[in-house]
Amino acid sequence: ERTFACDAILIAVGLNPVDEFYHKAKEYGLKVWVAGDAQEIAEASAAIFTGKIEGIKILKEMGLNTIDNFDKLEEKASIMKLKPLPPVQIDVPDIEEGIFPVFHCNQEIPCNPCTSVCPQKQIETIDDSIMQLPYFKGEKECTGCGRCVAVCPGLAVTLIDYRKDKNNPIVTFPFEMTIEKLKVDQIITVVGNHGEL
Repeated sequence: ERTFACDAILIAVGLNPVDEFYHKAKEYGLKVWVAGDAQEIAEASAAIFTGKIEGIKILKEMGLNTIDNFDKLEEKASIMKLKPLPPVQIDVPDIEEGIFPVFHCNQEIPCNPCTSVCPQKQIETIDDSIMQLPYFKGEKECTGCGRCVAVCPGLAVTLIDYRKDKNNPIVTFPFEMTIEKLKVDQIITVVGNHGEL
């Protein structure tokens, strides 16, 4: 037995859908729809997307004409529910000039918000697939806006800026709020994906 100080506990055992009410409603002959974790345990983006699909089904049931490409939506939802592949080794760009983002995502999951926020349209995934890892095209210069850093839900994007000092580039990190505020010139310790300094 161990005791841990904590402020919240999340128990996720078995990761089975929470669908008892759905099945009970079906049993009583009610028209019901199911989405998110009640339908299937998957990435949050898949849960949101299946909610959109079920909403469209409800509108259709009400006689409202919604969209024509419903099959494409269901195909995208099935892609978003795929189990992730094993992590891959990330190649850090061998560039020491200008400014550019570095993507530390190492697992292909349905995630691509960074591709939509770049004002230069320089962040893409292979074949524009939501399941592929992002990369910086570099056809246009990065403006250093930091939107890709801010939007990443996995805190997996850094921005490397060699413009002012080639030997000591400025690195922009994603930052989650803490109780302590960082001070100017404060020395902090950062680690890599495997805990190395």
